[in-house]
Amino acid sequence: MIAAFDGRAAREETLMAVILVLVLLTGCTATLQNTPQQDRTLAAYDACRAEGRVTNVSIDRVEPDGRWVATTSSPDRSAYGLRELEMCMREHLSQTR
Repeated sequence: MIAAFDGRAAREETLMAVILVLVLLTGCTATLQNTPQQDRTLAAYDACRAEGRVTNVSIDRVEPDGRWVATTSSPDRSAYGLRELEMCMREHLSQTR
């Protein structure tokens, strides 16, 4: 009787582990989607790039609330292009509110 109990306990532990993994994976995939604010910010950036107003600046990260972090690709790491990006982003974001 003890051997049967051990086998059943092992199956229950395995089942609980599988359920835990599935729950964790479900939670992780929900966080992989962009928020509407992130989508709005990325659309504004794409529009600025399409217009040719952004040359050597790229957005590295967009926070869930839509705030963004950008870097320049110029060799001397100057701020060249950041002002143009900020102005363009502000224009496009103001149109989509």
